[in-house]
Amino acid sequence: MDSKTAKNNRNKGHSWERECVKYLRDIGIKCETSRYASKKTDDAKVDIFMEDGTPFNIQCKCHNTFKNPIPILWDMPQDENYNVVMMKVKNKRAYAILDYEDWFEIMELLHINECI
Repeated sequence: MDSKTAKNNRNKGHSWERECVKYLRDIGIKCETSRYASKKTDDAKVDIFMEDGTPFNIQCKCHNTFKNPIPILWDMPQDENYNVVMMKVKNKRAYAILDYEDWFEIMELLHINECI
C-alpha cells in the first residue's frame, strides 16, 4: 500500500471516529476521541474516551469490506467496561459488535430499569 492510500485510509478511520463521537454527544454522552483526550486510552486500543464514566470501551473501524472484529475485541482492555467495535463497511452499513454475554447483561439492565 502506498503512502497516499495509507493516509487516505487513516483519514477515513479518523472521520468515522468523529462521526461516532458526534452521535454519542447528540444523545447526551460526554466523550472525545482518545487521540484528542487520552493517549493512554488510545494506546489501549480504545478510540472513544468517555468523559462521564459511561461504561463502554469503543474501538472504531472503517473498512472497504467486512473484517473479523473478534481479534479487535480480544485486544481491548479487559476491565469492567463493555467492549464494543463500531465497524463501518464502505457502501454497506455500520455495526456495533460486542460480546454475547455483555449484550445480555445490557438487556437485563435495560429490563430491570424498565427501559424496555
